[in-house]
Amino acid sequence: RALAADPPGGGAGEVGRVLIADPDDYRADRVSGFVRRLGYTPERVTTGKQLLGRVARAADFDLILVDRHIAFPELRDVVAQLGANTNVSGRPVLVVASNDKPVPVPAEL
Repeated sequence: RALAADPPGGGAGEVGRVLIADPDDYRADRVSGFVRRLGYTPERVTTGKQLLGRVARAADFDLILVDRHIAFPELRDVVAQLGANTNVSGRPVLVVASNDKPVPVPAEL
């Protein structure tokens, strides 16, 4: 289901799930906190291989956020494989173009 079209908790106590693929702990923690405040449950992986394995197991997620620094395999290969995976079909995949160095995120987000 689309993130905006079907908000979390929309059906029978269901909670939305967001997969976060980011090798950086600080950045992933900040994104996870933001996702939680929106009412979704974050799940993090740190490599492209972990992400591909996770989506191959189940289609129980609503959105995939992939940081551009993801590796093993590289971003372009991860995106291509996600596009070919039927568990990802119809779900948004967002690639985050983060800085090379962490930048503090304002607390009011």
